Amino acid sequence: MIFDSLLYKYTYGMLSVLIIMLIIILLYAMNGYGYFRVNEVVVRGNNVVSRDEILKRGGLIVGESSTFFMDKTLEQELIKNSWIRHAKVNKFLPNYVQIDLDEEKIFCLLKDQNGKIKYINQNGKLLGDANIKFGLDFPVIIRESNIDENNWLSALELLKISKTDSELSFNDISEVYYNSVSGITVVTTAGTIIYFGKEYELGERWNSLRDILLYSEYSNFKQQYIDLSFDEKVV
Repeated sequence: MIFDSLLYKYTYGMLSVLIIMLIIILLYAMNGYGYFRVNEVVVRGNNVVSRDEILKRGGLIVGESSTFFMDKTLEQELIKNSWIRHAKVNKFLPNYVQIDLDEEKIFCLLKDQNGKIKYINQNGKLLGDANIKFGLDFPVIIRESNIDENNWLSALELLKISKTDSELSFNDISEVYYNSVSGITVVTTAGTIIYFGKEYELGERWNSLRDILLYSEYSNFKQQYIDLSFDEKVV
């Protein structure tokens, strides 16, 4: 009985090793004949990030083996790019890879502490250097140097409010200055300077601005400077 049991275990072990070896040989042969070779890579949703950048990050080379290529690894590499919000990679055997990207949307521009103009999304995330290719026709937020990263975001909130307003729309704003002492100052495309002051009760001050703009439109005169920093009056 003991001999039979040992013989059974030995036979079972040898068969397992043989099967594993056959699988390895089969995979090696299939790889050698190009069965797992990447012949086609389809990239969808990339308007900013180039195809070459995507392939480089994933180590994908058309014509080479994809045996050790991992979908999740490439997805993690792709989202390290500030422009890519989400990435989905699918490998379809034997030799087809599909990459779907969800890129960040440009909301406005930000002038950084070095004077460079950057694209940012609606949450203030830096995306990359501004250039003609992707457009420069956005409001610019200009903040003082050495400022707390979170303080200037009130200027971003003001631009979000303008997105749904008809009196002073997003496209009517040229520049938004933020200073930690004086607060927010807006310059419109028409040259009007609007001083909001500190960002407290920003929504209420915006309502006051709408009232004065409606009044100015009704009275047919142009405002050069509007000061909304006072609690109960507009200058």
